[in-house]
Amino acid sequence: MLLNLVVAVLRGSIGRVIAILRDRLLLLSLLVERFVLTLINEDYYYYYCLRAGPPDPPYNVQLRHCSSWLAEVSWSPGSDNNDPVNHYIVYYNTSFDEPDLFTVAARVSASYRSANVRLDSMWTNYTFSVKAGNSLGLSERSAFTAMCQTPEQIPRKNPSNVCSVSRGADQLVVTWEVCAPTIH
Repeated sequence: MLLNLVVAVLRGSIGRVIAILRDRLLLLSLLVERFVLTLINEDYYYYYCLRAGPPDPPYNVQLRHCSSWLAEVSWSPGSDNNDPVNHYIVYYNTSFDEPDLFTVAARVSASYRSANVRLDSMWTNYTFSVKAGNSLGLSERSAFTAMCQTPEQIPRKNPSNVCSVSRGADQLVVTWEVCAPTIH
């Protein structure tokens, strides 16, 4: 017999598998498993096989500050699912974007629980969400923050390709390229 062992397998509510082994170690090599070995006595070893995966999404995502040019977004970390979180990504969606179109606003290390986001568009509604990342992937998107509305302001850019054409002594036609809605 390859291994003289007694194995008892129990499944817990979070997917833990416990095995008691006798005489030798059973080596498992699964891509997304983590193993913790505890010596109970010289004949038995206690293994926890913890299933690892992408982290859970951050929760309690809040808009802490909103001004003309800057927003501060904070969050609480979700479960790391047995693989340490190594970064967070903050996304935004504006009132000019499609509902499922998100732009990366900031990427911060796992030690941070907030990020400052530069707001480039005036008179725009922003909402923010956060994803957590580890070596196994990204979490689902968090819940959205409250809306951040930037105030009306004078456009920072003039229209481009402005042309005028005289169509007689009493008629002048002016044309220009329309700016993107996020610029004016």
